[in-house]
Amino acid sequence: PCSNVGFVHDTPKGLAKAIRALRSGALVFIMPDALRSEDHALAIPFCGRPLSVMLGTPALARKTDAAVLPMISTPHGYGLAFKTRFDCVVPVSNDAILVADDVQRRVADYGVMRRIFAFYEQSISVQMLYWQNARRHLSIDGDYRGLSRAQVGLMAELIPHDPDLLPPALVVDIRG
Repeated sequence: PCSNVGFVHDTPKGLAKAIRALRSGALVFIMPDALRSEDHALAIPFCGRPLSVMLGTPALARKTDAAVLPMISTPHGYGLAFKTRFDCVVPVSNDAILVADDVQRRVADYGVMRRIFAFYEQSISVQMLYWQNARRHLSIDGDYRGLSRAQVGLMAELIPHDPDLLPPALVVDIRG
């Protein structure tokens, strides 16, 4: 049997393949909780603790005009049975001002990732032990629930000024 399912990795070659696939109308599944390094990740609140995530999902959607449709599969019934839930499409703006303004784009992308993970949190909070990263995540100290609205606002204002979020000094076009 032939399958049109392929796998790509978080490399420039894999990214180029994902972009080509999205532009051709293919579906691309991204595991936004999987990252190689936390050096360029942002922390979002997830199940009462900070979780490092990359902003690549909204960036890919913007670059390819693709939709972001959060989904999650959780164990259901007996054996290897799963139940898959889909959320509503999360809008990713391609507004010209947003695309031109790095700070506003990062803030919007952060909001997209917060919405995706709010859906995940709602879906798995009672079944957290089935999540592949549950043990690591639960061992992290931190609790966003103790922050006031003003403190959260101050944190949000600092995010775009993080040195790791500044635009790169060199961009290489790998579409070749």
